[in-house]
Amino acid sequence: MKNIEDITPELEPILDSSKLELVIRALAEICQAKAEHVRSNWQDESLAAFWEGAAKKLDGVSINYYITRVP
Repeated sequence: MKNIEDITPELEPILDSSKLELVIRALAEICQAKAEHVRSNWQDESLAAFWEGAAKKLDGVSINYYITRVP
């Protein structure tokens, strides 16, 4: 499994070319899609609930006043 040091070089250019809010919203959408995939293909409700919870938390961050004001 990768750690922060492994993915930082991949994420930094994305943040440099996008708004932070868009990156967080994209992560939320990915988590929601993973939840739907797990539920549909594996019928694993607890894992799907985990991914949905992550999506909701990321959605909460993306609408936060401070995040939406970051250029």
